[in-house]
Amino acid sequence: MGGGGVIPVALHNGDLYFLFGQENDVIKDASKNQDWGDFGGSSKPGESEMDTCVREGAEELNGFYGNKRDFRALLLKNQLLKLTYDTRVTYLMRVDYDERLPFYFNNNYRFIKETANLRSIAAHPENGYFEKSHVRWFTLADLKRERGAFREYFRNFLDMIQYRAPEIRRLMHKRRSNKRSNKRSNKRNKRSKTRTRRY
Repeated sequence: MGGGGVIPVALHNGDLYFLFGQENDVIKDASKNQDWGDFGGSSKPGESEMDTCVREGAEELNGFYGNKRDFRALLLKNQLLKLTYDTRVTYLMRVDYDERLPFYFNNNYRFIKETANLRSIAAHPENGYFEKSHVRWFTLADLKRERGAFREYFRNFLDMIQYRAPEIRRLMHKRRSNKRSNKRSNKRNKRSKTRTRRY
């Protein structure tokens, strides 16, 4: 059985930023060991590749990018690349850079850990909730310097990201240009409608 995941990607001050999550510290799992990785996991029976990525992404990001329906729409609209290694895929998804996102996410996790029975929740991994205790933005330089902090199998994806960084940057600039062009077009249409109403 394969698996799938999602990596949010942002462009800020000319640099690429990749959002990754750290495995929680409640259930000790020797295979994870609180390493960093994408927001993903194993496929369930009958799931498509995209279904797995959407479910895992929405769950492991604790709804910060919306529910499964919202997340699917976001991914389909902002998909940059699909990376494949062995039986695992991960989608790079364009998002807006938010410096405070890790602060909000990490505080939310700490609050839930202190006020709810998080151990009971985490003891049932099928629910997919609170599997990540922290999220963090990584630059390309960070990924190269801290490669050893990631789950061993996932380091192959880090190598792909480094190799395809110029392509990722071009796609990010292209989407940003399209977004600005659409905004200008919408403004022109609004002005045109306003002038038409005056006559």
